[in-house]
Order: sequence, then C-alpha cells, then structure tokens
Amino acid sequence: MPQLRDYCASIIICNMKTISITLDEDLLRRVDREARSSKQTRSELFRLVLRDWLAARRRRLLAAEDRAAYARQPVGAAEFSGLLAAQALDDEAEE
Repeated sequence: MPQLRDYCASIIICNMKTISITLDEDLLRRVDREARSSKQTRSELFRLVLRDWLAARRRRLLAAEDRAAYARQPVGAAEFSGLLAAQALDDEAEE
C-alpha cells in the first residue's frame, strides 16, 4: 500500500518540468560542491536558490514602489507623531 509521502512525492514530481541550462565549469563545480555539502540534489539547490532570488526580487520591487509612492506624497511631520509618542511611553515603561 503506498504511503502518503510517496503519493505527495509523485504529485510534486508530476508538477515539475525538466529544463536545460548552461553553466561555466567553475560555477557547476561550486554548485555541485554546495549540493553535496548540504545533502541536496543539484535540482533541489537550484529550486531553493531561484525561490530565494524571486522572493528577494519581489521585496526589492515592492520597496521601490513604496519609495516612489513616498516621493510622490512625502510623509507629513505629524503623520507618525502618535506612534512615536506611544513608542516613547513604552521605552519609558521598560526603564
């Protein structure tokens, strides 16, 4: 009887596509060394790195959008005064 993890693994594998990429030999050696030392396959390592890169890129894009929005409409002097006052009270309470 198949176990749940076998079923889940087959679903994950079915949802993956095989691709081909070109790497210089030095980079490939470094990738393979890192994959071995982290006990991951080359594919697992690439998936991890690509997910991290995509998440970091999204954060950078969102931060750039925030900066552009604040450049168009700068923060007013009193916009955060209530928050800053509350933080000051918290700081005083901790002392």
